[in-house]
Amino acid sequence: DIAHENRGPHMAERLDETCLSNGRGYGKKAIGPSRKFPQDAPSRQVKSRMTNEKFLFPGPGVHGLFKEIAKLFLKGRNGNPCRMVAAANKDPRHDGKGKENNPFYLPARKGILTCRYEQLRQSPADRSDYLQIAGDCEKYMQEFGYTPTNIDILSLLAELYAYRLQRPDSADRLLDKAIRMPRLNSNTLSQLKSQRADLLTFMDNPWEATILYTQLEKANPNNDIGYEAKLKKAMLAYYAGDLLWAKAQFDVLKGATSKLISNDAIQMSHFIHMNYEAEGDNRDLEKMGRTEYLLYKQQFQEVLPRLDSLIGHCSPGISDYATLQKARSLCACFQDEEAAKLLSELKDRSEQVYIKAEALFQLAGLKRKQKELQQAKELYRLLVTDYSGSVYSIEAAKLYRDLEAGEQTEVNNL
Repeated sequence: DIAHENRGPHMAERLDETCLSNGRGYGKKAIGPSRKFPQDAPSRQVKSRMTNEKFLFPGPGVHGLFKEIAKLFLKGRNGNPCRMVAAANKDPRHDGKGKENNPFYLPARKGILTCRYEQLRQSPADRSDYLQIAGDCEKYMQEFGYTPTNIDILSLLAELYAYRLQRPDSADRLLDKAIRMPRLNSNTLSQLKSQRADLLTFMDNPWEATILYTQLEKANPNNDIGYEAKLKKAMLAYYAGDLLWAKAQFDVLKGATSKLISNDAIQMSHFIHMNYEAEGDNRDLEKMGRTEYLLYKQQFQEVLPRLDSLIGHCSPGISDYATLQKARSLCACFQDEEAAKLLSELKDRSEQVYIKAEALFQLAGLKRKQKELQQAKELYRLLVTDYSGSVYSIEAAKLYRDLEAGEQTEVNNL
């Protein structure tokens, strides 16, 4: 139980100093106090921080259940995205109406928990910071009950247990309890099963994960939950070295209704197609799949040496792809400068169009994160003009327009 862990600052267990000292490190140092969102922030600014930020390595268990609360937090009531910001920046228990008569109380409590977690994910953080949020989630569940209404916070708590506090068994028990909960609607049940399947994959139990993904695929034949389950099942086959079967599934998913799923399927199908040798040796490709599985499980201490080996000894197709994965690993460890340098070299060196396009997109995201907005804007422009056939061109055009709109807002405020 979280309450039994010492949370004193002198006893706080820090995450790994080097990020690579064990398999699940996250950062070098603690972050400062959580930064509040200004109550008068423009809607575009708040949305950019909270929901449009593209995390290069979000981790396997980031799910829609508790993200729905972030959307509610942003939207607020009466279409005012800042009203919920104001509610979450103060303790809702101090609202004069009292929690019994305040319709904003529960959404604000949930919004606080979700937003605090999202803030921590963007910077290196102490284990004690995650312990505090997990403890607050436990208190919320004890106060308001393990009911379908509070599934979003239960999902968030499982996320914290699994990927931030290295307690995957606790997360699995929590999700199993949630799945058995009565009166769940089918969509919520499917999302919980998907989250548990991801966790089983993370826990090195791909067989049970495959069973859950298959159930989800059959229960959701024509929606994004089913397509996502099919994509994750194909990725498991790729990790295991079953390359042709995985490629066949990726090919089917190219026509998925979700653009994100379709893009991922197109990229993976193309990568296997370009590097698979029908009559040759595919050990390097299989090794890349096994290495990506370690990356999925956040075992960075093992991943980085393997990626360096692949980069140094494989054909350009696999070497360049391994460089992209190394950049993702570095970003996950908050080594953004090294990742940016690697991506900048890759976009100039690679002769593969899809690799150059992905390197440009990832680099632009890093520049945006580092507030180097002019450089980010130029990289997005290059994607739109020089790589119009890329899966990233439409998203790049949208982000380019957002950056331009932000510049115009600043000019108007001078």
